[in-house]
Amino acid sequence: MQKYIDPRFETDNDRLIIAIFLVVFPPLAVLLKCNGFKPPVCLTFLLYLLLILPAYFYAVWFCFVGERKIFWRRANYE
Repeated sequence: MQKYIDPRFETDNDRLIIAIFLVVFPPLAVLLKCNGFKPPVCLTFLLYLLLILPAYFYAVWFCFVGERKIFWRRANYE
């Protein structure tokens, strides 16, 4: 079973580093958020190669919005 990192345990420094990497290279920010190569990293890299702007939107959503929704949805069902 895949473990999710509780977003409440992220520090402000972690969020700042992810935000900097989002501006420079979105797949790197998603890679840090995923803790390894997983499908979201591949998707972000593919979007970055094909269309740069959707890669930024997806990376921002994944790093700051989507992870929290997934965590809270799983926490409510377990």
